[in-house]
Amino acid sequence: MDMETLAREFLLHLEAERDYSPLTIGSYRSDLCQFIAYLATGYQPAGPRKITTSMLRAWVVDMKRRGLGARSIARHICTVRSFWRYLLDVEVVDHDLMRRIGSPKAPRSLPTNLNAKELRRLLQAAQKQRLALCAFRDHAER
Repeated sequence: MDMETLAREFLLHLEAERDYSPLTIGSYRSDLCQFIAYLATGYQPAGPRKITTSMLRAWVVDMKRRGLGARSIARHICTVRSFWRYLLDVEVVDHDLMRRIGSPKAPRSLPTNLNAKELRRLLQAAQKQRLALCAFRDHAER
């Protein structure tokens, strides 16, 4: 079976059996279409059994070169990983190529702190509560 047909069956499986939301299915459809288009332009595999780990790694590098962020790349990888698990379940493929493909780590930023002026304004706002109980609750001890 060709990749497009398998992708359509996978999306139907997500809708009918897994009860995924239409938005999630739309995201999966978009990710799979991009993945299949990438393979068709550079490799033209005859089916999923012809896909190799090096093709998958080249696809990840291509996404990085196109400027996709770490979260977007991770989502694309997650989609293809789910698709590959489906292919394993329906016995189209017999080994998991995606286990060798890692997801990029999303950068994490440090939280910002309030400055003294912002903190005073926050405490003053807490004291202006209508109910005394709420004012006491919302006012932080210094």
